[in-house]
Order: sequence, then structure tokens, then C-alpha cells
Amino acid sequence: SQRHHFSYAEIERFRQKLLSWYDQHKRDLPWRRMVTIPILLLSIPVQLSQPDPNIRAYAVWISEVMLQQTQVKTVTVYYDRWMKVCLGCYHDNSTHSSRSGQLSMLLLLLLLRKLIRIGPVWVIIPGRECCMKERKKCVIFFVYCPKVVAEFNGEIPRTANLLKLKIPGVGRYTAGAIASIVFNELVPVLDGNVIRVLTRLRQIGSPVQSSSTTTLLWDLATKLVDVERPGDFNQAMMELGAICCTPKQPDCSHCPLGMAGLCGAFESLQATVSNSVKQGSTAFRTECSQDSSSDDIEDCNTCIARDTFDPKLGVTNYPVKSSKRLPRTETTAVIIAFSDCTDQHQFLLFQRPKTGLLAGLWEFPSQIVMTRASDSGTAIQSAFDTLLLTLATVLSTPESTRSLWKTKHLGEVLHIFSHIRMTYVVHSLEVCPGDSSTSSLPCRWFHLSELECAPIPTVAKKILDHFRRTTSPGLSDKTNNRKSRKKLAAQESTTSKQLRLDKFFN
Repeated sequence: SQRHHFSYAEIERFRQKLLSWYDQHKRDLPWRRMVTIPILLLSIPVQLSQPDPNIRAYAVWISEVMLQQTQVKTVTVYYDRWMKVCLGCYHDNSTHSSRSGQLSMLLLLLLLRKLIRIGPVWVIIPGRECCMKERKKCVIFFVYCPKVVAEFNGEIPRTANLLKLKIPGVGRYTAGAIASIVFNELVPVLDGNVIRVLTRLRQIGSPVQSSSTTTLLWDLATKLVDVERPGDFNQAMMELGAICCTPKQPDCSHCPLGMAGLCGAFESLQATVSNSVKQGSTAFRTECSQDSSSDDIEDCNTCIARDTFDPKLGVTNYPVKSSKRLPRTETTAVIIAFSDCTDQHQFLLFQRPKTGLLAGLWEFPSQIVMTRASDSGTAIQSAFDTLLLTLATVLSTPESTRSLWKTKHLGEVLHIFSHIRMTYVVHSLEVCPGDSSTSSLPCRWFHLSELECAPIPTVAKKILDHFRRTTSPGLSDKTNNRKSRKKLAAQESTTSKQLRLDKFFN
């Protein structure tokens, strides 16, 4: 149906309205700025003049990976830190003199030497865990630098097809973003923001996960890309979805496309409001069969299904996603093994396997409970027995000492992953640090202060907070208590108008 496509006249109007809006309202983001790289070569400061396409491509590549499932305001801080640490670069709009020639190969090789410093910079963004796939992409930037040097003489491929085929970890979307934004290639992008915009504009109500819907959306995005400014157009589409055509509270009154009569969902909503005032009808037009210009389209699979549509949601009925399976329920036994033998509190943590859930992160000793509802108590106790045996082995604890160990039940902590509803049954155990360096299991002792910035998942932080809330005040010595009281008094004496230091970096 024509309802799900754009005419040539609409495409021209679309491009003009969107780019005009973008030029006026685009956000100042670090990866959109000019980038200058100071490099110390043979003790002579050398700077790359703008624009250097390889550095620009790298900057866009990094930003696109970081922005996957992470908010822009969170990424911005870590993006700057990543670029400064890994590239030794800074962002500046001014023009610098250049005597660099092609230093891309040198730059890529320098990146390899700094791989060890990546971890604390971005691999773990506070508030969420990066999945193994995402962290592999971070490492790919460095592992495959020699590949870029060897196969492309230090030059990052200039086309979307080459980027997708030759650079591991780069898919169609990322390749399109780099190629269009950096190299001005006429290729589209299709991320969550663009999908939301297109499905509302053309009232595409079929599940966006289906291959047919994905094909349709890529086709629409391809036809819409502006010939002269493909990179700006793609960024404008993503920007519109990020700040105007948002998931829950879209600002339709300020949408340049809706005001230009290009949004089918908005027009249908307006018609519904008008009809309800005149005739008392609240029917929201969602089907091609109600379009007089359509022919035999009663069975259009692109329109939203009647049983899926909610009139109260209006334009936010789009995009339509396939119903998710309920997360499975699991139980995990956790022992917080701590020591108070030194001045500082210490905790024993184990490193998770390099693959799978929370891969490579540090966590408290844990054991998944294999159980049925009928014997859950027995299975949980069995899991704790296994954990105690593991701890005794790791700490080289003799049987006579282990037999005196008594864990303390601290309650439960619930954490919901995307596909698992996990209940952590938490016990604590005070032990004396043994020699864990000889253990075959990857484990180590962390001071409490170290855990603040250690690569641990969110759930480990929740368990630690639960431990601190439920354990007696003896955890902290008198000095720490006095410091806490002084800190609290200082906070209370601070006026509400005084800004925190971190506010200046947002």
C-alpha cells in the first residue's frame, strides 16, 4: 500500500524539512566535533590536521559501539575518557598546522600498546553490564588494528561493503554510519531510533523483528537518504528519534515531519481527535482498508493488528515488537567470604568464565541451585555445601577449621536480567585470608575501597549493599564511623544550591 511508502514529492520534502531541523537543533556531541591528535614522534610533537579520515572513522566507530543500548549522556563522559586514554587525543574545533602526512599506521600501532588500559575506561559503564559481545567489540578495535595496517596500509576501508566484509564486528548499521558520516557514501542506517521514526511515519505495524519488516525498513531508509548530505541525513534521522520522536512521550508538536504532513500515525491521531469532537467516534485509523486510494488490501500484513492496537497510546503504538518470552526463574547461592583480620575489610571474589553471562567480571562465590519446587530447601543447602568446600580448597583451610565454619543467612536479593529472573540467597562467612595465589580458580581479595571501581556487575554491588545493610555496625571501625559522621555533617551544612563537582562534567 502507498500508505507504507513515500512518493517522490514526499521524499524531497522529507529531506528538506529534516535537514533544516537538524541544522538548527542538533546536539553538540564529542564524536561530531573536529578531532585533533597530538602524537610524540621521535620527540617531535606532530599534529594531524583536520579532517583526518582515519581518525574520524575511528571516532565514529567507537561512538556507535558505545551508544548501543546506552544513553548518550552516559556515553559522552566515557567516550571522552576512552579517546583521551587510548588515543591521547582531545577534541577541538580550531585548526592546527600539520606536518603529519599519513600517520594512521603509527597511530593504530600505538593503540595496541595501550590495550591493557581499556578496562576501567569503558568496558564497564556504571549502572549496567556490557554483554560479552559488546566487550569483544571493544577489544576488536585493538586486536584487528594490525589487520587494517597489513591489508589496507593503515587506511580504514572507505565503503560500507568493505567495512562490513573486512572488519570483524562491523555490521550493516555501523558500516553505514561510518561510510556515510565520514566518507559521504550514499548508504542508509537503521538503528532503534530510525526504526521508531519510520514505523510511525508510515504506520508500519508488523513486528519489527520479522525479516519482512526489516527489509521494508531498510528499503525505506535507502530511498530517503539525501544525495548531497548522506552523513548529516543519517545523523538527523537518529537525532529526531532521540530527542523528538521518543519511545514514550514523543514531542509531535515540534516534529518537522509531522508538521509537514509526513507522519501517518500523527495524522491519524489528529483525525481521531477531530472525529471524536464532531461525532463522538474514537476509532484511530490504522488499516490500509480505510484508505480510499488502496485496492485489494484487506489482508495487508504491514498494518498493525486490531488486537495489538491501543487507541489510548496513539503514535506510541509504533513500533510493534514481538511478544517477549517471560524470563526463566533461577536461584543462586552466594557466600560473602570476608575478613576483618586487617585494618580494612576484605572480600574474596571469583572471576567468571570468559564466555556467557557476565563474562570475565568479578563476583562473590556463587553456585546455581539445580532444583525442583519440591526439594528446593535441600538443593539450596547442597549448593552452599559445595561453595564451602570450594572456599576451603581455595584458602587451604584444614578440615578441623572448616568444620567450625558457620555461615550467617542474610536474606535474598532479586536481580532481573533480560532473560533470567535470578534470586540470590545470600550467606556471609568470616574467614582469615589464606593463600589463594596457588588456587587453580581465578580469585583474589579485594579491599572494600577497591570494590568501588572494580569490574564487578551491578548485581554484585546490590549484594554488597545488602550485606552492609544487614550486618552489624562492627563492620566499620570507630575511625570510619567518625569520618562518616563528619562527612554527613558537612553534607547537611551544604546549601541545596551548591553544585556537586561531577555536575560540571555532564
